[in-house]
Amino acid sequence: MSDYSGPNSSIGNDASDGLAASARNLASHAEELLQNTASISNEGIATLRKKLTESLSVARAQISDAQSYAMARGKQAATVTDSYVRENPWQAIAVAALFGVVIGFMSRSSRN
Repeated sequence: MSDYSGPNSSIGNDASDGLAASARNLASHAEELLQNTASISNEGIATLRKKLTESLSVARAQISDAQSYAMARGKQAATVTDSYVRENPWQAIAVAALFGVVIGFMSRSSRN
């Protein structure tokens, strides 16, 4: 079940999506800065512009690799969980029921 899209499937994705969006936003702003300073012909700025361009390239590759790794691990976890539940349905039901009782008890205790 590697394509699970239940109600809680986005819990782990929210943080990674936010991080990836922030990194893309940073890269976009850095590229905008590079374009806006292209007309300045100072040797020091040209060197910094080159270093920034190289750093952006490396950062984009690392972000892409990290996203791919996270997606693969998430799919692997979903597959392992699905296999366990299919092989041990009664244990999975018992764990889910116990979890529900604990959550119910905790929510009832917090009201008092």
